[in-house]
Amino acid sequence: SSGINAEWPLRPGSILTTGACSEEGLEDGTSLLLQLSKVNSRLRDLTLSLMLSGLQSVATDLQQQIKQLLEELKEEHRRNPQKKQKEKDVTKSKALTLQPNKGSLKTPHRDLHLPAMSNLTKKNSSQAYFLRILKVVIAVRDVTIKSIEAEKEKRKKYRLRLCVDTTA
Repeated sequence: SSGINAEWPLRPGSILTTGACSEEGLEDGTSLLLQLSKVNSRLRDLTLSLMLSGLQSVATDLQQQIKQLLEELKEEHRRNPQKKQKEKDVTKSKALTLQPNKGSLKTPHRDLHLPAMSNLTKKNSSQAYFLRILKVVIAVRDVTIKSIEAEKEKRKKYRLRLCVDTTA
């Protein structure tokens, strides 16, 4: 058939929301979806709907990863409650130390590394995809707003032209 298959625009969005592509692929997919959203309101609505659905899916994954991190933090606190108290005591007695060569203030601290942290900080994490999809949603929304404003301006000019034509 000669028209656009209704599912064709869904493919780049599906790829974007699953994270199954390279950095360049993500940029190209984002650009394609933005261009599709400028074609007409039907494609814009379809693009926005797709991206919001993908955003919801990635948000669910992200929520699970955050829950896992919270559980690991609770477990760490249960296993090492005395470390936390010792750190408070050190902080109270030696709250700030001046480093003479650097001229900066430094507080004593301990780095904490938990397995769930890597799921949130790696380059292809759900968090990274969530933010990328959110950027696309915002960009499509901006295209929608501009389109509505342009349509209003066009109607205003048309009405003005009708008024001028009827008075002449």
